[in-house]
Amino acid sequence: MGKKKSVVLITLISVVVAFLCLLTMFPSFGIPFPVDGTWKTWNPVVNQFALSSDLGGGYYTYYYPQGVIPASEYESNYENISDEDEQKEYKDSYVAWKGLYLEKAETSIFDDEDTASAATVSQEFRTQFAKATKLIMSRIEAKGYSASRVAVVDDFAIRMELPASEVNFATAFQTFGNVGKLELQKGGVVLEELEDADITDFIKSFKVRTQYGQVVYVETKLTKAGKELFKGLKSELTASTDTSGEGTTVDVTLGGEAIMQIYSDFISDDGEVRAAYKIEYKDVFETWGIVLNSALEDGYSEISFAELQTDSVRRFDPVYGENALDLLYIALGIILVLAIVLPIVFYRGYGVSCMYSTLSYLVVVAICFAFISKTAFEVSVGSVLIFLLGLLLVNYFNVRLYNECKAGIERRIPESAMSAAYKTTLWEMVDTYAVLLLGAIIFLTTVGGVYTMALQALICLVTAAFCSLLWGRLINYLYMSAAKDKYKYFHFERKEVEDND
Repeated sequence: MGKKKSVVLITLISVVVAFLCLLTMFPSFGIPFPVDGTWKTWNPVVNQFALSSDLGGGYYTYYYPQGVIPASEYESNYENISDEDEQKEYKDSYVAWKGLYLEKAETSIFDDEDTASAATVSQEFRTQFAKATKLIMSRIEAKGYSASRVAVVDDFAIRMELPASEVNFATAFQTFGNVGKLELQKGGVVLEELEDADITDFIKSFKVRTQYGQVVYVETKLTKAGKELFKGLKSELTASTDTSGEGTTVDVTLGGEAIMQIYSDFISDDGEVRAAYKIEYKDVFETWGIVLNSALEDGYSEISFAELQTDSVRRFDPVYGENALDLLYIALGIILVLAIVLPIVFYRGYGVSCMYSTLSYLVVVAICFAFISKTAFEVSVGSVLIFLLGLLLVNYFNVRLYNECKAGIERRIPESAMSAAYKTTLWEMVDTYAVLLLGAIIFLTTVGGVYTMALQALICLVTAAFCSLLWGRLINYLYMSAAKDKYKYFHFERKEVEDND
């Protein structure tokens, strides 16, 4: 390629890379909005990461089955009773269990109130509590948080933690804790067809989709029997445009709570069901979609948890401290500066082309991390380590190429020496990235945080492979074409050699 064309392409690429770097890292600041003059805030990509609890903190709450209360609540209630007889009656109505109190009158916990004691907690209650715990854990895993926690506390309570990146955390807590039975109701009564059949005989799964960025759809995948059922019900239901407030709908309920309503216009002529809602409910219904499918596939528990109060959800600080994110960004900034400056110092012009690979890797990975599934694709310390692995690979192969080129400069001109260096290191690059990518793909078969980490690893490795195998080579070729003295470009000493190629 001619020198002029190379200069033009380098200039265009430099502008694009510089713009993306500003988009990724430029500090936040207020900017005037041109329409109404109000001030808005510019947020770079690095400020839009969904952070896991180890870097961004999160929220936690406790689930208590009906009839189970924490010791703090028991003691508060006891102290607020002024009458001694009522205090004694209250005390006699509970059984102490570690840091909890179990209500004797709760038939789901004790078979007989008169014989209720710590030794007579029913096996059925234990079994149903274990099943409820398993359901909640499977739902958290399906959500794909990179760092979340479900723990059993004092045998009969559950502590759940969610990262601060979960915007609808209150809804998520309430939703995940609904482990009741999935039913179809009309007018508050379970459909007759379900009395002697299982709901899986009619419904296969639920899918949450969007259309034109304006509407969120909950597609109910039906069996043949399910399609016939809804075709028959369509004429009995009212349309979603009915504003009278007295319409008839089929309600999808979980534990008696109506999750979504199906109107006549949500049912197609062939029986397919697509429930449409405003786009602002998308995150909520994505969570509900996970819970509905969980109830459909894994069943339900007869345990019901006490309703969560607003003040029962609390915030906790990042695992590594409040300043962990700032310190991490400082450390990453130092590493990136070294990855840019050192190659330029040692390799001169070739080091400049290496800088493009480093910056390109940074912006592509950062943008992917920021805008792929914000509620479940949190950036954690593990994500940073994966990012650094990709950065290390990009720079390692840049160094390998330079050393191979330097070794061959004794018998070749710089252009041929670099071409030979690419041929020599090609399969080393391909083998390295192929093995690592295969490992990441294998872990995609897992769930929860491991799946998220595997997906992040794929992004880093694919981007690094692109920079090493294609992008870095293109930039190096353009700079070599534009350089007047190829030896100075590589920081080599000029020697009179004959090209043996």
